Amino acid sequence: MTYVELLNGHPLLSQAAIDSARQWGYRPFLRNGVRAQVVTEVEIPFTLDPAQGLSQARN
Repeated sequence: MTYVELLNGHPLLSQAAIDSARQWGYRPFLRNGVRAQVVTEVEIPFTLDPAQGLSQARN
């Protein structure tokens, strides 16, 4: 991977999404047995636990 671009999402989670995508392993795309450059989109859903959020905010 050479480039990561955030297309949308909450600004507070942007860097976490980018960091996550950069940690993934990708196999090269092959076209006729030769590596080829491709562009792809990956969705990274975040789920926040409301109970944890409240307890952390109070501490």
